[in-house]
Amino acid sequence: MHCSMRWGSGAALVAAVVLAATPLHAQDADTEGQVWSRLNIRHEFPSAASVSVFGQLKDGIDYGYTQWDFGLQLTRAARRFRRPHVLNVDPDQEHAFVFGTGYEYLETTESGDTKYQSRLNLEGTFRARPSKTFRLADRDRFEFRWIDAVYSTRYRNRLTAQFDLTAGKQRLSPYASAEFFYTWGTTDRWNEARYSGGMTWQGGKSLALSLYYLRQDCWTCHPVHVNAVGVDLSYFTGRSSR
Repeated sequence: MHCSMRWGSGAALVAAVVLAATPLHAQDADTEGQVWSRLNIRHEFPSAASVSVFGQLKDGIDYGYTQWDFGLQLTRAARRFRRPHVLNVDPDQEHAFVFGTGYEYLETTESGDTKYQSRLNLEGTFRARPSKTFRLADRDRFEFRWIDAVYSTRYRNRLTAQFDLTAGKQRLSPYASAEFFYTWGTTDRWNEARYSGGMTWQGGKSLALSLYYLRQDCWTCHPVHVNAVGVDLSYFTGRSSR
C-alpha cells in the first residue's frame, strides 16, 4: 500500500499533537511526568556489523529526577529483506535477524540521592515484513547490572509494530510497542512494563528523528507510573548511508 499526503511542518506538528495529548504533570503521588531525549551515532561496516555510541537524558517535570545514560553497542545483522519496500536508513530495520552486545553507564539523581549503575547486555531481534509497508519486531535482551555494586539480572522483551509510509518525498513510520521486564536478584518477578507510540521521520540517507509518548508502570520503583514524551535523533554513517 502506498500512502501520499501533503507534508508541512511534520516534526513540529507531531510534537504538538503528542504534547497536547499527554498528561505530563503528576496526577497523584505515584504518577510523574518526564521528558526523555536521546542521541545515537552509528557506523555500519561492509560486513553488516555496526557500532553505536549513544547518550540519553531523562528529566523529571516538577520533581527532582535526572538520569544520564551513556553507552556503546556492537551489532551484527543477517538476512536482508528482499521484498520491495520503503528503505530505512537504520540498517537494523533492513534485516530479519540482529544480534548485539554492549555496555551502558547510568547515573540517576532523585531527591538529592545519586545512584550509579553499570550494565552489560546481550540481545537478539527477529523482524518480519508481512507486506511492503508493515513490519513486526520481537527483541529479547538480557542485562547484567551492578547498581551501587549490587548485582542483578534483568530480562526484557519488546514487541513493535511499525508502518513505513511516504509523504511526498518524506518517509514516515508510525509505530507502537510494548515492553515487559523480569528481574532476578532483587524482585524475582515481572515488575515493569512500558507502552509507547510515536512517529519516525527519515531525513535523506543519514538521519532519523523519532517523537513519541511512553507510559511506564514499575511496581518496584518510585514513582510507580511515569508519563513521558521523548525525542530520539539518530545519525548513520557507513555502508547503508551511501
